[in-house]
Amino acid sequence: PDSPKLLIDTQDVVGECPTWLSEERALYWTDIGGKKLHRLDPASGKLDSWNMPQQLGSFAFREKGGLVCAFEDGFGFYDLTTHHVDWIADPEEGNAENRLNDGRAAPDGAFWAGSMNYKREKKGYLYRLGADLKVERRGGPVAVPGDGRGPHGQEPRQRAGADHREDRPAG
Repeated sequence: PDSPKLLIDTQDVVGECPTWLSEERALYWTDIGGKKLHRLDPASGKLDSWNMPQQLGSFAFREKGGLVCAFEDGFGFYDLTTHHVDWIADPEEGNAENRLNDGRAAPDGAFWAGSMNYKREKKGYLYRLGADLKVERRGGPVAVPGDGRGPHGQEPRQRAGADHREDRPAG
């Protein structure tokens, strides 16, 4: 078998949320610490990068274009062309100890994201941003484990597929 090879070296601080967009045949991901969003076209090797106004923990593609995002201080819609953010809500307004982190689109059009405490204390919560833009707290408090293992040392579960074409938020 072939060994893995580096396609592009973006020097990310914390590269996460790899998401394949089938119609573009491109891979998107966020560099949380670097406050960037990247897009790679593997066929051409072309890299596009966007500077984000805050740390971007996760995102999903919208049916209307652009992204729904879990920024460090709340949810927002991001326009890839104008670079404009339409802020939706900050579910933890005034809480400088936490930021929004991992998130995914759900089949019902909602976007789910969890918050994490910077000190990894059990102070994070799970939020659901509905297609109606209503934010509901649905779980917590939780902590983000340091090594990806569960609370009893078990191996992490496999994640769902990264192509969210069929389950993009409707907003």
